[in-house]
Amino acid sequence: LDHVLGLALVQPDLLEQQLQQTRLVVVVGLGGSGKTRLARAAISRLSRTVQSSLWLASVDAGSVDDLVHRIADGLHCTLAAATDATDATDAAAALAAHIGQRSLLLLIDGVEPLLANVEPLQRLLDHLLDACPGLGVVLTSREPMGLPRAALLRLSGLALPVPDGVRPALATDAVRLFVREAQRIRPGFDPRSAVAELAAIARSTGGLPLALRIAAGWMRFLSCAD
Repeated sequence: LDHVLGLALVQPDLLEQQLQQTRLVVVVGLGGSGKTRLARAAISRLSRTVQSSLWLASVDAGSVDDLVHRIADGLHCTLAAATDATDATDAAAALAAHIGQRSLLLLIDGVEPLLANVEPLQRLLDHLLDACPGLGVVLTSREPMGLPRAALLRLSGLALPVPDGVRPALATDAVRLFVREAQRIRPGFDPRSAVAELAAIARSTGGLPLALRIAAGWMRFLSCAD
């Protein structure tokens, strides 16, 4: 994550703490709020102390059964194709046996396709976490999932300038991110010459990191006033 932002200093630490306490964390936020970047940063830091880690995009999984096989493929574990509920349970058990006692961090990114029927996902996670004491799981989602044993980490936008606020606009995280990205494109850009415009741009994005980066990309062709 971006080292210039207070978000980057606090939330990976919080995510690590929640993982250590519950072993299952759901990172929730709007698209572009930095869920994936945060989760991968925390996993990268924690991976130095575990045997292995695995990142998956669940958008590629049509069902929890598909997800089980994608996890197995990522761990080089061969499972038989599931044809009914019993086979699916056997596949989950075989996956748990393959993981066993080793320490593993699993990031499942974008679980929205599985939210329509969350019970099978809950059963899978409960099974794996109960059977594999060294397993930690991070899910990212645009919506809360209602998993009873999961810790919830909500992401909102970066801090925004407040009209007549005590904190100067140029010191807020949203403006600092925009300025940093803009200066990569236009190295001579001086933010002091466009404070009001920068504050307006930051507020228009809601402080979402992705939106701020996209907006900064227009500095190739436009000024802040444009």
